Amino acid sequence: MWKREKNKKTEQNHKSNSFLSKGIIFLIFLMLAFQFGYFLKYAIKAHAATFKTPPENEIEKIAQDSLIENKIERYYYDGWKWDMIELNSADSAELVDLPGIGGYYAKQIIRFREKLWGSYAHIEQLLEIRGIDTTLLKRIESRLYINPESVISIDLNSISQDSLKKHPYIGSYTAASIERFRKLHPGANITVGLLLEHKILTPSQGYRLKRYCK
Repeated sequence: MWKREKNKKTEQNHKSNSFLSKGIIFLIFLMLAFQFGYFLKYAIKAHAATFKTPPENEIEKIAQDSLIENKIERYYYDGWKWDMIELNSADSAELVDLPGIGGYYAKQIIRFREKLWGSYAHIEQLLEIRGIDTTLLKRIESRLYINPESVISIDLNSISQDSLKKHPYIGSYTAASIERFRKLHPGANITVGLLLEHKILTPSQGYRLKRYCK
């Protein structure tokens, strides 16, 4: 009987000690959690202090700059990747899509290109076509470009007189003068500069031809 009561008391003591131990562990856990939470809150504040939010006017400026950049990208995407036309390879179907250029001017552009032996050297040559003025050129020049490799070069040392006189910048009289100069100076390297020096070409002819001649 006495042993049974003693065992009972011992069992109760064990339960009490176990409960007390669990309580202490729980309190320690709460303290650690509180300290960790305090430390985490402090760390977040310290981190946020290094990345200050810009004032409202700066935020608005950033938004506007981003919008402008998007517009620029869209402009270049629409302009360069889709609408640019290479002047020396374009056909009439492409040219009629240019603002202010209908079927008539598209044909005139191609016809004048053929007179230039198949290539324009610069966009401004379109002003030499009757009816195309600076106002119209400004409307279309941003849509046009010339591939330098498409410009057909003229070798003034070997090209025939008949071919020279057909070029709109030379004509029969200048072609005959070039042929006569070549015969008088065999072996000379005939250049635009040399012909200008001997007044065989006018300054206007020299300016127009220099982009074609080697």
